[in-house]
Amino acid sequence: MNERVEEIPITSLFELTARDDALGRVRQLAAVEVSGVEAPDVGKAVRALESVSRRQVAAAVEKMWDFDALQVLAQGWSRARKIQKAIAASVAAPSTPKSAALSEHVIESVHKPRLVLSIAGSDWCQVEFRIVLSVTLESAELELLGGRLTGVRLGPATGKVKMECKGVELKEFHHDFRLLPEYRLKSPLDLAAFAAPVAPLPP
Repeated sequence: MNERVEEIPITSLFELTARDDALGRVRQLAAVEVSGVEAPDVGKAVRALESVSRRQVAAAVEKMWDFDALQVLAQGWSRARKIQKAIAASVAAPSTPKSAALSEHVIESVHKPRLVLSIAGSDWCQVEFRIVLSVTLESAELELLGGRLTGVRLGPATGKVKMECKGVELKEFHHDFRLLPEYRLKSPLDLAAFAAPVAPLPP
């Protein structure tokens, strides 16, 4: 089975938890952060936070998880020396399809979204979260054309994603997932353009 995609939103790989207990945990963390703000009417801010609806919290959490797993994988692959050589060969012969394979590897990325609390149009404080995405792949065969990724075939590929705040993992937002065995890209990705720091892959 394969799928033609523009991207792989991380939330398309699992159902993002939005239960009351999970959202209440996020609101609790925000309340702790607000209570530490030195301001004369901080009590008013805490009360305002307590009145924030579940729907508003859910929307804020979903926005924090708005990133593309395909971009993360492509960045990781582009840092492997074998893939870099294949990219160079593909650029040198732009009309000739090229392929390159990697054996078992792990790609990990860290995202640090912030939840900003605004009251009456003013930003009171922000709570920083840490979202860690880790994907383990038994193999990956990349298809290239002109230095761009046009498709990828994956061996068994599993991943996990978790969210932390203040060094504490929020268990409610821990998810495991599986990737499809093949993806075809509607819009090829320029692998040479990726320079974001991610965990290095073996040569």
